[in-house]
Amino acid sequence: MQHEAVDSTNTGIIDTMDAMNSDFQWETVPDDLRDNETFMLAVQDIVGSHAYIRSAPTIETPAEALILNGYLGATPHSPTIAISLSTLELYRRLCLRKPSLSVEAFTKVLCDLYHWPYHRRYCTALASAFDVYLAIHRNIDAQVSKTLGRDSENWQVLNACPPCTYEVRNARHLFDGNNSLSRMAPLGGHQIGDTRLFKSDYYLEPDYIDTFASQSNMLPSNDANIDPTSQTHTGEDPGPLNTSLATSACTDNWKAAAADVKKKSWGIFEETGIFASTCRHGLILWIGDMVRSGELFKYPLTIVSKALETLGSRLLIGYDVGCKLAITIASSSLAQRFNDAEYCMCVDAFHGYTHSYLCQDKNHPNVIKGMGIEDLAMMECIFSSSNQLAAVTCYASAYNRCVSIDSFFKQWDEDKYLNLGNMLYQNYVQACQIIKEQGSAIREAKISLSISDDDLKTWSTEQSQYLATSGQEAEWDVHAVAYVELLQKLREARATSETASAMFLNATPMNYEFIIPTSTSSSYSMGITRRWEPADHEYLETLKYMLQREYHRTLDNLQRLVVLRLFELHKLNISQMGYRMRTHIAKSLQTRCKAIQTAVKSYNTAALALEPPVPMLDWSKFALLCWAEPASLRIDCRLHTAIIDEEAHFTRVILEANNASDPLCEALKEFCRRRQHINAHILACLQDLYSLPGFAGLTTPDNALVISEHQRLEEDDAIAGEVGGLLNYISELQ
Repeated sequence: MQHEAVDSTNTGIIDTMDAMNSDFQWETVPDDLRDNETFMLAVQDIVGSHAYIRSAPTIETPAEALILNGYLGATPHSPTIAISLSTLELYRRLCLRKPSLSVEAFTKVLCDLYHWPYHRRYCTALASAFDVYLAIHRNIDAQVSKTLGRDSENWQVLNACPPCTYEVRNARHLFDGNNSLSRMAPLGGHQIGDTRLFKSDYYLEPDYIDTFASQSNMLPSNDANIDPTSQTHTGEDPGPLNTSLATSACTDNWKAAAADVKKKSWGIFEETGIFASTCRHGLILWIGDMVRSGELFKYPLTIVSKALETLGSRLLIGYDVGCKLAITIASSSLAQRFNDAEYCMCVDAFHGYTHSYLCQDKNHPNVIKGMGIEDLAMMECIFSSSNQLAAVTCYASAYNRCVSIDSFFKQWDEDKYLNLGNMLYQNYVQACQIIKEQGSAIREAKISLSISDDDLKTWSTEQSQYLATSGQEAEWDVHAVAYVELLQKLREARATSETASAMFLNATPMNYEFIIPTSTSSSYSMGITRRWEPADHEYLETLKYMLQREYHRTLDNLQRLVVLRLFELHKLNISQMGYRMRTHIAKSLQTRCKAIQTAVKSYNTAALALEPPVPMLDWSKFALLCWAEPASLRIDCRLHTAIIDEEAHFTRVILEANNASDPLCEALKEFCRRRQHINAHILACLQDLYSLPGFAGLTTPDNALVISEHQRLEEDDAIAGEVGGLLNYISELQ
């Protein structure tokens, strides 16, 4: 079968490369092959369709001869067609930059270059050879990582993003689900031929994810009575997790917040998508496949568990429905560890504006001290880019799907690392600009209004208290409103019954006999001895309260819709926003505009009913709404220190490899050379950052908090030498 042939080719070629003096020797034809026997073979190459392959008596298999000549056979034994390594490398690079490029499309390009009619066997040959080529690259990368000391468990998570994880002396994570990278299930439940398993630093094991399946449904039964004010983000002490966090409104607005039993998926997909997590700078932490399910809570629970096991304490985690997830965590086995590590959940800015006001007041990034301009919306950008893979992964085997996803995110991480310096620079410029422009406006406003910073803090506290109690009407007011409504219905029913037709037939309403005992029971429970009349003071006051109540409800609804529109307009203008996301937001805006128009009409009706009436609103005033963002960021010292330490580490490792004549020396140099070019670009951006007016951070690298084993051994030797010298001195004194 094909997968058996691929496995066999993998083993044979990798063994061949291990036996060579240099892993990159296959890029050129060795001198000892130039004068030996040759044979011609059909090849797929950018520069030709046939090649003469040189061999030697010491070469045992055609696969060895091909790899030494710079080609890779489509089959392990007696290949009839081969693909040049340069062509495979070109296709690999193209796939990294254009993930939707299929093997079939690239094969057709090669056929067009040769003026060949396209045949399926060419595509099959290229696909088989490309699988082997990727396996070779992974094998070399694994050996390079081992030599550099980067093969330990969780090294990727702990070291991928220096600004987040690199600790220096004196010195937030996000996740979300995406259903674009789904894969069709085999028809009839049959197993496909390719049953290989793919290992990746990103992927979480399905068995590990399933350990939280039973805990994802452990939610309190009375979600509607939950108080979301219990979890606070003060910037000083995150505080313990409390189970009373989300509101029923958040649950109603989001599918991800619904009970797991309601999260169904189409049966045609085996993997319905991925659930990914990233640091605040966009580098991937972990990925889990969503298997025949929707976005169940077991997936974020798994990520939280891995973070507790791997990362440090006091993390803030953003999620679409972070408020509801916090309740799930509090009811799971993670609750104690979550509290002890002082973790906190919040919502991201993109989705946060559809949460209830009470939830936003505690969980929205804009109100969390220390968040600055961070919106926690990186996952939306990642999925917008990874959607390009959908055309390739939908009908791929499970193995090839994972290979494509892993390759995409490795390139994504490399690009994000390259952009770290520029990102820090641009964020700092944006923060300084906001502070300069809006800071002066705030200072002028405080002077003109005669208020201080303490007043602003007091108002913020009062706002939180108001939101916590808003909507909680006094018991008497609730009963009074219900009582007056019953009296109004009773008068309407009486008026109808007293109106006789021309035939003197009474038209008594059907609910007339029901309203009388209900109103009597209500007056008895309120302690009313005489039924209120329309001219009574209590009746008039309740009627006035009802009008104000309706006015405030329409105003709240209008304000909510306007804020949602503002944020969606802002997100619609973000660069590189995916087509599907733009379409979704555009449709939401159309619906939102109609909803705002309806809300304005309802507001105007309620405003006119007040005594005295309040000013009405004009729909045209909503057309020029604008949005501004707050700001602050500073983590450049970690990145600068990490780069300097990495350069020293590269120099030492390459020197050791040269001295030991390590076959991996060329591969190490290639890896380090590419990384050094990226680091040089980042350092240039950091120098631009340091030269900005008003920059108050360190302009030089700090010392690493965790030193390498080599440095530790050198320090131990130095200390041992000092101790030995001291002992000799003391012995001489005696």
